[in-house]
Amino acid sequence: MDPAWEWHVGDPVGLGNDVGAPEVPYMGYVKRPGEDEEEIEEREKKEEEQRKRNQLINKSKQISDEAWELNREGRYNDALVFINRALEYYELASAFNVKAIILENLNQFNGAVLYYNEAIECDPKNETYKHNKAACLINYCYLLISPNNYNEGLKKIEATLEI
Repeated sequence: MDPAWEWHVGDPVGLGNDVGAPEVPYMGYVKRPGEDEEEIEEREKKEEEQRKRNQLINKSKQISDEAWELNREGRYNDALVFINRALEYYELASAFNVKAIILENLNQFNGAVLYYNEAIECDPKNETYKHNKAACLINYCYLLISPNNYNEGLKKIEATLEI
């Protein structure tokens, strides 16, 4: 636990005991030994930035989940609007993956591959994103393999095998 926080007994919301607030233990901030006002201010600023970042991440996840549900219902255009909004809040690898899946369902394979690449770049250890990209390229190959696009289809197969 951060040594700058310690347990106190009292009224953390400042209501006071005159309104019946119990004396309860709560975490309170205390000055670290040897810490000056500038260090305190800098640490508080970093903590506030982290809280704001976490709020944006949570909002992005929530909207991304809604987009995923719309995608599952087959409402791809609505899902695309939601996932774009989620990415405005915070660019999560999972949101890039969802957008790629939505674009793939709309047969926009080039765009889907770009967003799979974004997801993989954000989280290179996630094998699901790589698998999804490979599956997308295979689906794209089936669309391309015809007498007119045979060579391009082969290029996509080679790209799939590299993954």
